[in-house]
Amino acid sequence: MICIPALLAILPPCMILIKFFQMIQSPGPLFFKQDRVGIAGQSFTIWKFRSMSHDEKGTRNEAEQAYPGDERIFAFGAFIRRFSIDEIPQFINVLKGEMSLVGPRPYLAKHDFLFERNYKAYRIRQFVKPGVTGPAQCRGLRGEFTDPDLLQRRIELDFNYVGNWTIWLDCEILLRTVVQVLFPPKSAY
Repeated sequence: MICIPALLAILPPCMILIKFFQMIQSPGPLFFKQDRVGIAGQSFTIWKFRSMSHDEKGTRNEAEQAYPGDERIFAFGAFIRRFSIDEIPQFINVLKGEMSLVGPRPYLAKHDFLFERNYKAYRIRQFVKPGVTGPAQCRGLRGEFTDPDLLQRRIELDFNYVGNWTIWLDCEILLRTVVQVLFPPKSAY
């Protein structure tokens, strides 16, 4: 039950600090919510701290990923994204049973559909709950899908995770994730 202490100890101070910077740099809601694909292909709403300018009209293409120099990301938003602070509200998803602490990262339904066409065994990822961190992210493979080879590597790591899960694998992923958070890769933007 890591989630309850994390939510009680970390979430409230983060909410205050992030809301302060949002009010100064990019007014709008504190949280960003988006539908993702979870276990058994079920849709759920993922929670994050908002790191981009607020899309009041709702006209932004939600499938457009962040890229280097993305003008939608406000200054403090770039900081919380780089160090994965924007992911902290996903502990709410873990408490709700929609996510796990470790597992393949959940994607948008649009991305899932595209990946499923190119990778025959893609649905294997959906045999487990998606994770706040995963086998690809702990190895620095995160961010925008720019390289087909890196995307294939991400998906292969997810397949390997599902097929070879152990509690020790989860522990290794958590330890590697701590290193990635403290020393983010260049793909963290």
